[in-house]
Amino acid sequence: MSWNKHLSRYTALHGGQFFGCNDSDSGSPRIDNGVDGFAFLEYRDLPVAVNLVSGATGGLSLSYRVAVSMHARLKGDYLLFVGEKNTPLQGIHIVLRQVDKESDAQSGEKNITSEHGISEVYRGRQIRTSDPGFTKNVLKDLELCHTLQAQPRGRIKVVRSGAEEGWHCVQASAPLGNDLLDEYGHWDLSWPEQGDLADREEMERRLGDNDFSRRLDALIHLAWAARSAVLGGGQDRAD
Repeated sequence: MSWNKHLSRYTALHGGQFFGCNDSDSGSPRIDNGVDGFAFLEYRDLPVAVNLVSGATGGLSLSYRVAVSMHARLKGDYLLFVGEKNTPLQGIHIVLRQVDKESDAQSGEKNITSEHGISEVYRGRQIRTSDPGFTKNVLKDLELCHTLQAQPRGRIKVVRSGAEEGWHCVQASAPLGNDLLDEYGHWDLSWPEQGDLADREEMERRLGDNDFSRRLDALIHLAWAARSAVLGGGQDRAD
C-alpha cells in the first residue's frame, strides 16, 4: 500500500511537513511496506500530527489506525475514551469491560452510557472517563455529535501529554480498514500510474480530491471538534 506516498502528497498540498521513507525508492521491499510516515500540519491555525498506530488483530497480522492528534491545556488531569460503534466483536468488548472493572476502581475511571443523559449519537460506543460530570458537558457539544455521527468507526481519546502540567493530547482515530469485510470500507491507498493520466495537473487534481484526502480531512475535523468540546466543557477545566 502507499500510505507514505498519500500522506506525503496530502502534506505537500496543505503546507505541512512530512517525515518518512518512500518504499518505492528502496532497492528491496520494505518490511513495513511504507507505513512509517508521519506529518505535522496546521488546521485552523492549530498544530496537528498525523500518523499510523498499530495493534494486534488476534493473529500474527497487525491492524492499523490513522491517528490525528492535537493539544489542549486543561486544569488537572483528565481522561476520556469514546470507542467506535459496536462491531461483531461487541461480545469481546463486553468481556473486556468486565475484566477492567477492578482496574477501573483503582484508577478512578468510569464507564458511562447513553442512559446517563447523553446524546443517542453515542449509543453503541464504549465511553470511559475520569470525570463523568465534565464529560457529559463535553459530549453535548453539537459539532462533536454531528462529526462523530458521520464516522461510525471513529474513536476519540483525551489523555495527559508530556511532563508539563495541564497539557493533554486529543486524538481522533479510525481504522485503515484493510479488512475487505469491514462494512464501512477501507481507505483507498492505490496510487494512479502516471501513464493512466493525461498530464501531471490531472494527477495532482485527483490526489487532492480522492478517498484518502476526504477521509483524512474528516478525521482532522473530528480531532478539532473533540478539542473544542473539551475546552468548552465548562466547570473551569480550560486553562
